Amino acid sequence: YTAEAVSFIAQNHHRPFFLFLSHSMPHTLLGASPDFLGRSGNGLYGDSVEELDWSTGEVMRALRAFGLLENTLVVFSSDNGAVVSKKFDNRPNSRQDFFGEHALGRNEPLKGGKQTTYEGGVRVPGFFSWPGVIPAGHRTTAPAWIADLMPTFLDFAGIPLPTDRDYDGVSLKALLTGVGPRPGPAEFAFGSSSFTAFRQDNWKLVLPRQPGFFIGRSTETQLFDLSVDISETHDLAATHPEIVARLEKRVTELEAAASADRISRAVE
Repeated sequence: YTAEAVSFIAQNHHRPFFLFLSHSMPHTLLGASPDFLGRSGNGLYGDSVEELDWSTGEVMRALRAFGLLENTLVVFSSDNGAVVSKKFDNRPNSRQDFFGEHALGRNEPLKGGKQTTYEGGVRVPGFFSWPGVIPAGHRTTAPAWIADLMPTFLDFAGIPLPTDRDYDGVSLKALLTGVGPRPGPAEFAFGSSSFTAFRQDNWKLVLPRQPGFFIGRSTETQLFDLSVDISETHDLAATHPEIVARLEKRVTELEAAASADRISRAVE
């Protein structure tokens, strides 16, 4: 992956390009190249993360070699949190058997991990680098997600979004450059065929549909204030029933809209 990415940059450095580099590691089945095998002292998982760090450095080195750092927006992130230790599993040996003993990571202080919609499953860091455009060392706790990337790229390029469709994402240009907030309400629905959690600004609603494969099934609706409780340890559903009702109503609206969209696409 790394050699192909560096080669692509070398072949296209003289013109605008888009490079999407999606590593399979760290994932199962885990692996690391000979130069990194056993190097981390933290098992095969740690070895693969160290190799990923090296790979990122090689891509940045190539951009620097061709004088592209100040003309390139680099985004680094992950799709989900790590598979967590067995202490979260309510079925003896199930995760160990499925992923192998070296495939475990840590998400503390976040709760849960991969295939849950607790914060340990969905909250991952995002790094944006563009010297001279994005201030170095700038940090934000504002939430964003992958659907924000296309509007952001087009906004930086001065290209308007096509008007023939709806968009789930918004441009992060103002947020990244430090001149303004993320536009619009911060609403994020988590799940596949049905929503298992919903976030609106700092309020997080966890529904009893939460998958039980990794952390044990949620049996009650839960409410968390992520501004003060990113570990999701203090359930506020009983003390804020009005917020629970408001968020549940919004979930119903979004599910109805998603269902109507699927039907419309099927008809088309």
